[in-house]
Amino acid sequence: MATITLNNSVYDDVKDYAQAQNLSVEELIVSLIRRFIPSRKQKKYKMKGLDEVSPDLQNIIGFAKPHTTDKGHDINGDDARSEYVSEKYTS
Repeated sequence: MATITLNNSVYDDVKDYAQAQNLSVEELIVSLIRRFIPSRKQKKYKMKGLDEVSPDLQNIIGFAKPHTTDKGHDINGDDARSEYVSEKYTS
């Protein structure tokens, strides 16, 4: 077991918070560390490219892609909105 040193005021704050959450100081510190630092045992996954998945899944993914109009602009008007904001704030 290792020891972590904290200044007294920080420790008192941690202790009060842990008590309010019905945790020990150790349980609180460990849960915070685990939340921000992934376990060494945690597997890392690499996302496959669209061409690497089954045709059925490609169809599902393709269905969820944003559609465009005949003019090539998206239906939601993101291009027009971007152009407007760009013109407004760069002039």
